Amino acid sequence: MHYPHRRSEKGATMVEYGLMVALIAVVCIAAITAVGAKTNAIFGKVTDGLGGNNTELTVYCASFIREPGPYTFTLQAGYPFDDSVMATYHLAPGTYTCP
Repeated sequence: MHYPHRRSEKGATMVEYGLMVALIAVVCIAAITAVGAKTNAIFGKVTDGLGGNNTELTVYCASFIREPGPYTFTLQAGYPFDDSVMATYHLAPGTYTCP
């Protein structure tokens, strides 16, 4: 028998699908945030182990110091090469050690 005044309740409505997608998105964002924080902590430990928490110094050492480490160098203000390195890699005058 057919009842025309009754609504068909087959399947999920668009609102239900929207709620499911929103819930999935919230769970994904939470998971990515948690994994990102842990990954950042791991890379921080690795950087600390490479001679400090200065990422710019690590990049400079990996790119330009070809001698086996550890290698110590000093940057002094007023010298063109030193000024260029300090400006490019955001380093202050001082003595640094590459691993």
